[in-house]
Amino acid sequence: MRKHYITLILLLCCCFVNAQLEMRINPYIKGTIIMQNDSIRDGFIKLEDSAFRVRFKLDESQKGKKKIDYKKIKKIVLSKDTPNQREFYYKKTNANKYLKFVELLHRSKYDIYVNSSNDLSLFYKDVDRSNIGDFLSFGTDFINQPYRSNSEIKKYLMQVKNPKYLLKIDDSDELQFIYSNRKLRKYAEKFFKGCEELIKKIKDKEYKTDDIIEIIDFYNSCNDENTERN
Repeated sequence: MRKHYITLILLLCCCFVNAQLEMRINPYIKGTIIMQNDSIRDGFIKLEDSAFRVRFKLDESQKGKKKIDYKKIKKIVLSKDTPNQREFYYKKTNANKYLKFVELLHRSKYDIYVNSSNDLSLFYKDVDRSNIGDFLSFGTDFINQPYRSNSEIKKYLMQVKNPKYLLKIDDSDELQFIYSNRKLRKYAEKFFKGCEELIKKIKDKEYKTDDIIEIIDFYNSCNDENTERN
């Protein structure tokens, strides 16, 4: 019995330590915050224990950190003005009244966003936050690392288990969740009206949610063909 208690205590201690390390090692990443009033803040950005707790420093020498109200943020940009630029937003969705933290994955007629149940892993997915030694060895919690190209990011996201994709339909401010293959098939005619070949591919299960970028590219080419015919 005593052995079981000792094992349980050790497990709880490990969980506690891992949780503390996870919170401690979220680094600042060089980036830009664009506010709702279009003011720009260039510097270093950190998400603490949630994507909704944004911290900002102008440079590495700044001692204090500034809290930024996520509701006043228009977007967060990493690797700005490079081919590897990444953009994050706080968006309304059809899920509920709360804003969701999303990354712009593909800009097109229907912009594609991705959301994760772990917002921090989405923002820091190019950072190994599990290895605190990496950060301690540098003696800093600032990172100015190159990010993978957009094509590499897309390939990576395609391998993520159960990613949640969202579409920006027309001029609506509200993003539409594509939760499942079933929902994709259900709303195919509504979302992709006028592209019968694409609708058939979706209903025949040739295209699934993980093929969302290919689906949108197909829809764009379908629209281009229809425009040329007219």
